[in-house]
Amino acid sequence: MSHEIRTPMNAVIGMSRALMDSDLPSELHECAETIESSGNHLMALVDDILDYSKIESGKLKLEQNKLDLIYVIESAMKLISSNSSNKRLSLWYTINPEVPVQVYGDLVRLRQILLNLLSNAFKFTHEGFVSIHVELLPMNMEQFMGKSASSKQYESDKNKLSYPFTIDTPNSLANEKKLSDIHIMVSVTDTGIGIPVKKQNKLFQSFTQVDASTTRNFGGTGLGLAISKKLCRVMGGDMWVKSEENKGSTFFFSVILQKQSDSNTYREQNRLKELSKMCTQVLVITEQESVKLKWEYILRGLEIPSTLILTFKNACSMFESHKYKRTFPYSVIIMDVDTEDENNNQSNQIIMSSQSAIHHILNEYQHLRAVPTVCVSDSGLNKSAIPADNAMQASSSVNLQKSRKYSLKPVVDEIEQPYSVVIGEESIDTKHLHVAITKPFKNSKLVELLHDLFLEKEDDIESNSGNPSPHLIDIISTLDGSKIMEKI
Repeated sequence: MSHEIRTPMNAVIGMSRALMDSDLPSELHECAETIESSGNHLMALVDDILDYSKIESGKLKLEQNKLDLIYVIESAMKLISSNSSNKRLSLWYTINPEVPVQVYGDLVRLRQILLNLLSNAFKFTHEGFVSIHVELLPMNMEQFMGKSASSKQYESDKNKLSYPFTIDTPNSLANEKKLSDIHIMVSVTDTGIGIPVKKQNKLFQSFTQVDASTTRNFGGTGLGLAISKKLCRVMGGDMWVKSEENKGSTFFFSVILQKQSDSNTYREQNRLKELSKMCTQVLVITEQESVKLKWEYILRGLEIPSTLILTFKNACSMFESHKYKRTFPYSVIIMDVDTEDENNNQSNQIIMSSQSAIHHILNEYQHLRAVPTVCVSDSGLNKSAIPADNAMQASSSVNLQKSRKYSLKPVVDEIEQPYSVVIGEESIDTKHLHVAITKPFKNSKLVELLHDLFLEKEDDIESNSGNPSPHLIDIISTLDGSKIMEKI
């Protein structure tokens, strides 16, 4: 399997990719694509069978190296992110703040399990979301699994894996003091087609799928879940599912890992206590229900005390009501309104972009220029959008206007000195308070941006502490521009 089949397939796939990169006519390019796609499918099957046979024969070797659980999750999401963009599904993850993130384990095998569950989730989900959650197993396996379909099978075969599996332990780990085991549980939830309760017992059987139509419609060998479950068992855990037909599924798996002696928890790693003190209230502006749910879970996982989620129209109404008030109650504004025009024949056309929405609110509501903002753009959409000031009445008849590509840099406005708050002939540059991020993004990148935003804001407050106008923002929020100099 490894040499006589796998090695020639590498040549077939490599040559097909070389043909695709050459100047082929369109019909021949499609032929090369078919060869490459079929070759990849066969390679995946060969890899599955090799893994399965290693597990069955007890010759599977597990690595025991230092790894970061955040990296495990985010690297798996990066590999699967193209599926998220192509199917217009929301993808996110959360980690319980108490989970130690620096552990010892097998990165490749952990990511293999996670990628299998994510691939299945995207395969069977057409709208909505896919999410990952990591936590410490709250109790022993049998109690937690309760009445799930696979828990009945757990008692009967939990001792079957008695093979002499090998764990490669590096010298650095051998010299460590006795390490404490931690029971990690990961769940992957989707809003897909779901699985009938009567058929859930087939899920983890080798070379089987729920029914014959699954193979015809979605492909697959029926080995992925069987291998993933066995890998979990080898690592001291298990895998099970809770699902309802037409309402989605949640696949759980647990593993036993070893905590590094100097490991931080997720809370400590991301300085969540510090963040929650600086960022007490967050305003999220978005249109889609799945995106609203995404931000609710992410910000709750970051222990943000209060979050308000509004549509763009409702947010503008609120900004108008706060236009002449002395303070604005929200610590940061997150703009995530990239919206696809489903009625437009042009694929992936958007009717409003986060960038144009940021431009609109900073131009219309001057007091918001001193409020940190995060512009969230969607890399999967074409960047031509209706300006945000027309977005509330947007229709297919409105002329579309080109909008600049997004990047992980401060947002660049179209007007001159876009983030300067002007008083008389002086101005205060607030450009560093407005940043952009492209989704699907890493939570670690989001946390880094939020920390940087509030650090910059604190520096501004300190640098202005000796100025004759310490309440500058309050003055601007309260008065019309013509009266500002008189007030000063």
